[in-house]
Amino acid sequence: MRLASFFRILSLKKLVSGASGHWWSQRVSAILLIIFGGWFLISLVLIDSYQFKSIYDWVSTPFNTLMLSLLVTFLAYHSCLGIEVIIEDYVPDSSQQLFLLRLSKMLHFAFFSLSLIFLSLIFTGLLNG
Repeated sequence: MRLASFFRILSLKKLVSGASGHWWSQRVSAILLIIFGGWFLISLVLIDSYQFKSIYDWVSTPFNTLMLSLLVTFLAYHSCLGIEVIIEDYVPDSSQQLFLLRLSKMLHFAFFSLSLIFLSLIFTGLLNG
């Protein structure tokens, strides 16, 4: 299968519906996490000093704030998808399943929201430590 025909199938949403869509979402988010996680590790290794001020200055640059925001976004999304599969597969009671799925989504949303709020505060200089 050529790459162009693969993307045409994806764009027509013939492959990405239901359980197949969930599977594809997990794979795409995993690939994106490898990319952004690799950037994060390489960036951390290249920092001159690991003092608070150096890390704060590193996080507060526009490019790094954007990249960290994308990393947090895909991390929360991928984690939410994975926990959802575990709950659906290993919790037999449907009422417990529903409760745990809602709790998981709320906790993931809280993590995502707080992470973006604090990254924004650092970027704008409103959180000086």
